This record gives sequence, structure tokens and C-alpha cells, in this order.
Amino acid sequence: MKKFDFRLEKVLQYRTLVKDEKLRELMLRNYELQQARQKLEQLEQAFLSNQLSSGQVLLASEFYLRGAYAARLKDEIATQKETIEKVQVKVQEAMEAYIEASKDQKALAMLKDKKRAEYMEWIDKELGKNLDEMSIQRAGYKRGKQSNMDVKE
Repeated sequence: MKKFDFRLEKVLQYRTLVKDEKLRELMLRNYELQQARQKLEQLEQAFLSNQLSSGQVLLASEFYLRGAYAARLKDEIATQKETIEKVQVKVQEAMEAYIEASKDQKALAMLKDKKRAEYMEWIDKELGKNLDEMSIQRAGYKRGKQSNMDVKE
């Protein structure tokens, strides 16, 4: 009996490899997004801690430095928000690429399962045919043996 052979096995392996690579890329993009959000959170914390509390007495130079620092933090926060938006787009693109690769791989895996099921059905039919043939031959052998015994008597 011949062994099950899926002719597209190499393609399935390649699609699985591509899917795994797309998953790795998606995880990397998600990590970048997480890092960008953490940096934004740190900038916002620094901005809040730089604000003046009421009743605080400052020298003019300290007041100027805090103002300049606050302006720089606002610019960095705006830049970081833009960066987050760009990274979110990259995450979405990576997600779509992963989903597409996953669909391709799953389609081939389902085809392989279908072909394996067809093969197993074929094997069962062949075994059934062989058993039927053996039964017929055995019955013919017994009849032939019994006929020979009848002739001898």
C-alpha cells in the first residue's frame, strides 16, 4: 500500500514559515507601540511634575527655565503622539499581513487534511476489496476442496 504523500507539503511548510515570520513582525511592532506609549507617559509625567504649584516662589531664571522645559516637553509630547500614530499604522499593516499569511497557511492545512481523509477512505475501500477477495477465494477453495472430496468418495 502506498504511503500518504501531500504534493504541496513544501508549499505548506513555506506558508507556515511566512506566517511565523509575520507573527514575529507583528509582535515586534506591538513592542514598538508599547515602548512609544511608555515614552509618552514618561513625558506627560515630566510635564506634570514641572508645573508650578501655587504659592511657590521662584527666581526669574528658574521660572524661565521651567517655561522653556515645559515648551520643549509639549513639543516632544506632540512628536511622540505622531510617532504613536505612525507605529499604530505599522501595527495595523503587520496585523493584516499576519492575517493574510495565516489564511493562506490554514487553507493549505485544510486541503492537506481533506486529502488525508480521502486517502484514508481510499485505504479503507482497498482493504475492504482485499477482504472481499480473500473471502471469495476462501469460499471457492472450500467448495473446490469439498467437490474434490465428493468426487473421491
